[in-house]
Amino acid sequence: PPYDALADFKGDRTHMRHKLDLHKYVSNQLVLASPEAHHLIKQVSVNNSQIMEILMNYKLHTNDHFTAACEWLRSNIATVESWITTTDHDDGDGIATTATAQDHDDGDGPA
Repeated sequence: PPYDALADFKGDRTHMRHKLDLHKYVSNQLVLASPEAHHLIKQVSVNNSQIMEILMNYKLHTNDHFTAACEWLRSNIATVESWITTTDHDDGDGIATTATAQDHDDGDGPA
């Protein structure tokens, strides 16, 4: 059920939490080994309504966690693209410039 402040105050935890923290754990070396993967992991963020959408899809349609997540990703392309970065080039200063997939759209569809 949706978040209920009164129930939460009384200690009832049978409803959705007001805020759900997404904890991410990665190796300290990831930023050096794969800056793109590190950026993606930092950027991934889902709110309670998005999580509920995934869970409802799982329960009502698939009963398969992979399919439910895949369907959500496909129907939320703009959100997913906001998480993704691609390395364009290094100008010689050791800093790679980055751009989202949307920045590479040439008008012919997805990059």
